[in-house]
Amino acid sequence: MISFKQGLAIAGLTVGSFFGLNSFYIIDETEQAVITKFGKPTEMILGLLDVGQVDTALYNNIVAWNKDQGDKGVETIRTGAGIYFKTPFLEKVHQYDDRLKEYDAPPTTIVTKDKKNLKIDTYARWRIANPLLYKQTFSSDNEALGRLNDVIYSTVREFTGKNNLIELVRSSNNIEATSEKDAFEKINIGRAKNLELITQEVNEQTMKDYGIEVVDVRIKRADLLPENAQSVYSRMRAERERVAQQYRSEGEEEAVKIKAAADREAKEIRSGGYEKAETIKGEGDRDVTKIYNDAYRKDPSFFRFWNTMESYRTVYGDPNNKTDVVLSFKSDYNKYLKGNN
Repeated sequence: MISFKQGLAIAGLTVGSFFGLNSFYIIDETEQAVITKFGKPTEMILGLLDVGQVDTALYNNIVAWNKDQGDKGVETIRTGAGIYFKTPFLEKVHQYDDRLKEYDAPPTTIVTKDKKNLKIDTYARWRIANPLLYKQTFSSDNEALGRLNDVIYSTVREFTGKNNLIELVRSSNNIEATSEKDAFEKINIGRAKNLELITQEVNEQTMKDYGIEVVDVRIKRADLLPENAQSVYSRMRAERERVAQQYRSEGEEEAVKIKAAADREAKEIRSGGYEKAETIKGEGDRDVTKIYNDAYRKDPSFFRFWNTMESYRTVYGDPNNKTDVVLSFKSDYNKYLKGNN
């Protein structure tokens, strides 16, 4: 049986443990918090962590904003995870996620500057940067998403209405092919820069009004409505056909140049070859003539005999020679056939 003193000790220990457990709280790396005392904010613990480093510019902006709030602001602003102490029962901790959250709205129809109806599907990444302002403005994340959707939709619609379709499709005029540079419509800002400006404008508004930092706004897809698609596709087809025709023209021009150069080179090669052949032939005839002359000078009678015998081969010995030759056997031409020298 427990005595009165033992019961009192147990009760005291229980009450002490209860008060002890309610005198501190833990903020981990993914959280931030607002501490209130009798409903009035007294302290704010910010995340603001980027690879272990506090975002100094954002921190300074929140500090300046809190100062402007006067009595509605907090007395103390801290950063980072850890164990913090509070007054039991008098102070309450309101914790908020410090991580990036997802915004993905259903597609909406928006008209571009050049009167093209687009079904644009956007998404964004956002986080709670100023938990006190967020707490004062919203009662839930769903309410925050509704306001965020209004801001993003109106900003995307504004930028889409100020730009032609091409500005939301292409990001650069840096096209390598000369023919394509001449064929396609030039852009002034481009898709990437437009999205950067949209993100900047949305973030300025949401930070100021809701304590929400919008990190990125992107267009997931932009589809043409059926009534616009055919005309745009026809225009794209005409542009590609124009580029293809220019490629063909340039190719044909280059082919003519290559063929002319090849013909000129071939003619030069043939002319050089003919000249060289004639030179060699002339040198050969000269050497032959010299050899015949040298042989004739060494033995004129043998040379005459040899030439005559060669002619006999042509006149009498060729079976294909159909010419009739009538010569007197006593002719000097036949003297070698008679055995005369």
